[in-house]
Amino acid sequence: MIALVARRAAASLAILALVTFLVFLVVYLSPGDPVATMLGRDASGETADQIRRDLGLDRPFLVQYGAWLWGLLGGHFGTSITMHVPVLDILVPAYVNTFILALASLAIALTFGVLLGVLSGLRAGGWFDRLAAAVSEGLAATPVFWLGIMLIWLVSKQLRWLPSSGMYNLRGSHSLADLLAHLVLPAFSAAVLAIAIIMRLTRASVIDALNADYARMFASAGMSTSRLLFTQIARNILAPIVSIGGLQFGTLFGGVIFVETVFAWPGLSAQLYNAITAHDIPVIQTGVLMIAATFILINLIVDLALVWLNPRARA
Repeated sequence: MIALVARRAAASLAILALVTFLVFLVVYLSPGDPVATMLGRDASGETADQIRRDLGLDRPFLVQYGAWLWGLLGGHFGTSITMHVPVLDILVPAYVNTFILALASLAIALTFGVLLGVLSGLRAGGWFDRLAAAVSEGLAATPVFWLGIMLIWLVSKQLRWLPSSGMYNLRGSHSLADLLAHLVLPAFSAAVLAIAIIMRLTRASVIDALNADYARMFASAGMSTSRLLFTQIARNILAPIVSIGGLQFGTLFGGVIFVETVFAWPGLSAQLYNAITAHDIPVIQTGVLMIAATFILINLIVDLALVWLNPRARA
C-alpha cells in the first residue's frame, strides 16, 4: 500500500511539474506587455527597459522559467506587477472563497444526484424514472449563467428570499448564517450539471447492482429492497460515486468562473480576470497553477480512496 501511494504521489508531482511549464509557456507567449500596462502610453522607452530588467522580463524564456520555478520551490510566488503586493496575499483569500463555493456545490450535487439516481434506479422504467430523466436532461442543457440570472430575478428580486450577490452583507456581522444565505443560489447554479451527471451514474450503478447475482439471491431469500440497498448495494455503488464526486469537484473548482461573475462572488475568477486584463504575469501564473494543483490533488485523493474501497486494486 505504501509503495502504491508513493507511485501515485510521484505521478502527481510529475504532472504538476509539466503543468508549471505549460502555464509559464502560455503566459509567456500571450500577447500584451505588462510594463506598458503599468506605465501607460506616455512612458519613455528607457524607463520601460529599466523596469523590464528589474522584473527579469528581458531574460531568455528558460532563464525566466527556471527562476520562477526555483522561487516556487522556495515558497516565493512573486509580487503583483500592478498592485505591488505579494501574489499570495491577493490569491489565497480568493482561493478560499472559491473553495467554499465549489465544496457547497459538490455537497448539493451529491445530495440531489445520489438521491434522485437511487430512486430512479429502484423504479427503473416507472413514472418517477422518466420524470427524473427529463429533469436531468433539462439541467444538463441549462447554461449556468442563464440559470443564475433567472434565480436572481425570481428568488432575490421577486420573492426576496435570498440575497443576490456577494458573500456577506456589507453591514452584516459576517456570520455563518449570512454566508449560507449568500451561498445557496451560486452553489445551486454551479451544481446543476454535476447533479445530472451524478444522477445518471448512480442510476446505472443501482440498476447494475440490482441485476447482479448476489442481489437476486438475497431478494429470492426474502430480503426487502430497502435492506438490500443499505446492506449490499450501497457498498457496490460507493466507489463510482466517490470517483465521479472527486472529478466533479475538480471541474466545479475550475469552472465556477461564470457563477462567480453573475453573483459577484469574490473568488479566483475576479482576480484572474483583473490580472489577465492588466497582464499581471505573477498573478496569472500562480492563480492558474493553484487551480491545476487543486485538480491534481483531488484526483490523487480519489485514486487513493478507490484503492482503499477496493483492496483488489492494491495489487
